[in-house]
Amino acid sequence: MGNIKITDIQHTGIRQVIDIRSALKKGQMLKGQILKLYPNQHAAIQMNGQTVIAQLEVPMQVGTTYLMQVQETEPSIELKIISGMDTHQPIAKQLLEQLGFKTNKANETFVQKILDQQIPFPKKGLVMALNLLENAPDKSVAIELLNHILVKGYPVNEAIFHALLSLKQGSVAEQLQKWMDPLLKMDAPTEQQRVLLQQLRTLTEQPRVGDAIILNQIRTEVAQKNSTLFMLLQMTGLVSLDQEMSDWQRTWETAYQPSTALEQTPIKATFTTVKEALEALLHQQQLITSTAKRLVNDFIAAPKLNHIMTESTVHMNTKTLVDAFKQEMLPLLPLTAQQPLLKNVDHSPRILEKLHQSLFVLQENDSFTTVTALLDKVIQAEADLQAKPVQQFLQYVKQAQILLGLSHNINLESAEHHTLAQDTIKSVLARLTQANVLPQERAQQLMHIIHGLQLQAVDETAEFIQAAVQLPGGPLGLEKDVKLDIEGQKTKDGQINPDFCRIVFDIELPKLNQILIDMHIQKRMVAVSVYHDAELLEQHAAAFTPGLKQGMKKLDYQLSSLMFKPLVRTTEAVEKTTRHMPTVGRNGVDYRI
Repeated sequence: MGNIKITDIQHTGIRQVIDIRSALKKGQMLKGQILKLYPNQHAAIQMNGQTVIAQLEVPMQVGTTYLMQVQETEPSIELKIISGMDTHQPIAKQLLEQLGFKTNKANETFVQKILDQQIPFPKKGLVMALNLLENAPDKSVAIELLNHILVKGYPVNEAIFHALLSLKQGSVAEQLQKWMDPLLKMDAPTEQQRVLLQQLRTLTEQPRVGDAIILNQIRTEVAQKNSTLFMLLQMTGLVSLDQEMSDWQRTWETAYQPSTALEQTPIKATFTTVKEALEALLHQQQLITSTAKRLVNDFIAAPKLNHIMTESTVHMNTKTLVDAFKQEMLPLLPLTAQQPLLKNVDHSPRILEKLHQSLFVLQENDSFTTVTALLDKVIQAEADLQAKPVQQFLQYVKQAQILLGLSHNINLESAEHHTLAQDTIKSVLARLTQANVLPQERAQQLMHIIHGLQLQAVDETAEFIQAAVQLPGGPLGLEKDVKLDIEGQKTKDGQINPDFCRIVFDIELPKLNQILIDMHIQKRMVAVSVYHDAELLEQHAAAFTPGLKQGMKKLDYQLSSLMFKPLVRTTEAVEKTTRHMPTVGRNGVDYRI
């Protein structure tokens, strides 16, 4: 229809003009009402809550409300008149009609919401948003996400929308677990599928320190050509008696890393099963060694003294050794071994040789010393892990950043990472889809989750920076996601200023349920608010307050207050005192600072 230019400051004051200039952005749509007309095509217009003087390029009527779009903000503000609005009809409805969209409740709610918030958007972006809204099954969620996209200034496209939507479809932990289930059921996964499964395990399960120690011991013995642990595992039934040491060595030299889960190796058993089987061997050590010595003496060493042995004598000796092993040794071995060995031990020369080798190992106390040392390492590692939760958390966050590529730049037009690092989940997904091992659609589902996490990872302005972490709590022993939001002033190098910041930590514990800890830091003075519904939490926490103060003092901080508040009032209480920023992917208490 034409343009108007804000050129004068009559009746307004300089401060108002400066404020409206900083508030308006190119592409933004807003309402403006003509209050008064002046000579030389000037008018007083009320917009964005203020009154300004503008030069008109087209005739306008007093009392009429117009929909305008910001064309330029420098050197002067120029607005394009989109249309005159009927004051008797909702502006959102009129705008939808002009764009050719249905005037249903969802569309009107969305358009009115962005108009009320004065969110800048190009016409193309609004059209795309309305198309996405029309196809969305849950309109309320779609409106929230599309509003979030426009507030953040992201391009309005399917990739960004579905990335953020993925975080609304359940916790990250739940979604990754569903994604892992088909991989876990594969009988013969490829190398790339094993890598992907291990990457997902890192994000969903507690660190497998026990698995790593046992696998490291196996690889060490393989490198040293030591068969002791291999034979002991055969005597627990966890490794088939048909497995040859040479094949075992070749497998471990090429395929498995210490980070691999035990059940994904030829052992095909959980760490708990392996640990219990080895402990059962140790429990019967004295009886096993004495029985093995006697069987060796009676059926292996003694016959060698007789140089004149007939074929029938050898056969009788073999049959007697097999029967004696089953009757005397088998009951002493772990339950995991008894059925497999009973089934597989026969009178063939090959099995007889296996029994000879195994009995020589079982009769030596040094063999059990190896097992004892191995289990001691596992116990100590598990104790160290429990004693260092801070280090465990930081290590997990660092691993997750690498695997998810959270530190990489993202192409907002396609929601794709610019970098394909070799150790990211995305790089493995790309190889699986290129090899037609994994359907593109299924891989895209996982990529949506990764991109959604990355989109909300960092948000910054010229003066402030905000970081948001939402990760599965499994590696920390928790069932639900762990959420951490940090916001603060920027330092000169663009980092969060530790002297002036705010941290919100949201976790769900097995017994205390949801706990939200809100920390304000001002000049290294820390005010802590704990939101919860747990009974007697404040009384129990009193015993830890001195330790909290002392710990902060060591870090050169000072605890100024510690308050406990009901979780149900969290949103209301926090929104009154913080600069509210929209969020996605939240359950329960739904806010970010």
